Amino acid sequence: MIRKKIRQFGIIILATLFGFVWGVRTLLAQSSGFRGTVVNMASGRPIPGAHIIVGEWDTWTDDEGRYSLDLPAGMYDGHVEADGYISMAVTRQVLGESERAVLDIEMVPQYPTEEEEAVIEARLMAETQSLAAGADLDILGQEPGLTAVTEVPETIRVLMPDDSVVEMSMDEYLKGVVPREVSPSWPLESLRAQAVAARSYAANARRHLDKGADVCTDVHCQAWGPNQYATTNRAVDDTSGVAAMHDGKVINAFFHAHCDGHTRNVEDVWQSYLPYCRSVACPCGYTTRYGHGVGMCQQGSRAMALQGFGYEEILKHYYTGISVTAPPVGTLSATGVSPSGGDTNTLFRFQATYASRTGDPPAVANVHINGRAYAMLRTGGGAEGPWTYSATLRLPAGQHSYRFYFDDGHGRATVSATTAGPVVSSAPSGSPTPTPAPISPQGPVVDHAVHSTVADWETGTHSNTRVAALGDGALTLAVDQSQGTYTAPTWVAPFSFMALGLTWHAEYPTGSRIVFEVRTSADGNTWTAWRTLERDDDDPGRDNNVYSSDLLVAVGHMAQWRARLYAGSGGMPVLRNVRLVGIDAREGPTVSGLADQP
Repeated sequence: MIRKKIRQFGIIILATLFGFVWGVRTLLAQSSGFRGTVVNMASGRPIPGAHIIVGEWDTWTDDEGRYSLDLPAGMYDGHVEADGYISMAVTRQVLGESERAVLDIEMVPQYPTEEEEAVIEARLMAETQSLAAGADLDILGQEPGLTAVTEVPETIRVLMPDDSVVEMSMDEYLKGVVPREVSPSWPLESLRAQAVAARSYAANARRHLDKGADVCTDVHCQAWGPNQYATTNRAVDDTSGVAAMHDGKVINAFFHAHCDGHTRNVEDVWQSYLPYCRSVACPCGYTTRYGHGVGMCQQGSRAMALQGFGYEEILKHYYTGISVTAPPVGTLSATGVSPSGGDTNTLFRFQATYASRTGDPPAVANVHINGRAYAMLRTGGGAEGPWTYSATLRLPAGQHSYRFYFDDGHGRATVSATTAGPVVSSAPSGSPTPTPAPISPQGPVVDHAVHSTVADWETGTHSNTRVAALGDGALTLAVDQSQGTYTAPTWVAPFSFMALGLTWHAEYPTGSRIVFEVRTSADGNTWTAWRTLERDDDDPGRDNNVYSSDLLVAVGHMAQWRARLYAGSGGMPVLRNVRLVGIDAREGPTVSGLADQP
């Protein structure tokens, strides 16, 4: 049941249809690979039907939870999914030449019982922060640099168990830390609080400078491991760049497993005084203390999250007088449209330059014209920006207003002010109808239909779905509904397309899913059957919640898509942006490529 995942959209048939050049790869027999068993972490029982994706290949476990996967030598990140379990990744797995490595995997149930949770916590969570109570440590005096950090560094140097030093992004590091500190099945707000506390602590960590590293992988600094989980990864992504601050500096965010009903003043445990490490009451429910007792009680944060408190409220309870920095957002410059006026045959070019402090491109880049969204394509910029985006289109007669809307994929939007735009008159009678312009002189003709704003989502047909006031607008399930369908209005392309694809920005709580279907027509009277658009799991944009479909061969002049939303154990999916892409070309881009340049 091993199959090679196709990363370039296409198949030889497409070449005969309209000249696409496709890379068709063949899986060659390998003498090396991974094998092992996938089991329930709480019970040890095997998990049949678990889907394992390593590199560009995948397989499924048999009835006894066993799998075997042939791969060439290299370093891999393995992803594992199974119904009823939290999706996970096993990162930085090195496979040598002719090596048959054993990689056994333990998965965490989405909703463990209390007994199962106790087992998971014992197996997964490390003893936190090995600063012993009563230790003769003057934090401010011995390590004065720790209190001078004013922002979170983008990278961190990690001393690995083999004494090598690996530099990784701060968020990549935290994705290996958070599940070692708290259980991935805990409420999301407690996971977010832990992510911010761990980030703040790591920002101040300079404990292995003699070896050219900032932190190690055990409890001397913060426990780190190669296993990552969808829930804890989301907590890290949702709080990317966020830190706990006091007096303009990132705090030493100490935390511990649980207290005995109240945390401790830092000077009652160590010699130093920190104004934000004050003793506070704690709802953890324990009568004994596990850990030093300073700062955030992890079990207390879980209890507060179950009571409905958000991660900022949790952090501000345990760290007195702090502020929680807003997540970093991008900036827009050189915004505008040209020409300033014209008629209905005029091509108007909307353009904006986007810069990100993290060096990541946006997940969504749209221009809103009269409340409706239009996709912008990246037309310039370096590897880490800033990038220029533009949209070239014709407008109907009348006065138009516009604004630019960019989203980083984690709910953080950069929005320009609404500006008066072109005044457009009707083209003179008898003027020829203009033809669509290709995206490059020898390139394909590409057009987009975008759903992003509230006005966009209101144009379709809702069945147990609703428009949500999230960002510039979003689609989710109606209250108390576990599934629903949204059908978009018919899109009339300005040319006869030969292929269709979708890109979309969505949030998938544990167990939820969205199924996209499309149908086409040449004349609006006769329609094809609805066809499912499969998601490309290798889409490089999925780290910022942007996904793309496989390219669908579909000849027509009109298209319509619909989305079937299904709630999961973790909640309802949220669909923030959808872009239907039509292509007419002998040689053209992949939908993944278009997703790379929103």
